[in-house]
Amino acid sequence: MLCALAAILVLMCLKSILLSVLLPIQNVIPRYFLVIHYQSWIKSRTIFQYLSTDVK
Repeated sequence: MLCALAAILVLMCLKSILLSVLLPIQNVIPRYFLVIHYQSWIKSRTIFQYLSTDVK
């Protein structure tokens, strides 16, 4: 019984530590992906414009 309580306490501590570490990462990663997505979108757009002008 005591072992189970200790295990639960340890898990809760680990969870809080993980959350405190992961929350900033979660905030950074989407921004990073958005930047990459935006850059790739701009590249594909410029390529598309280049191709469309080439066809004309």
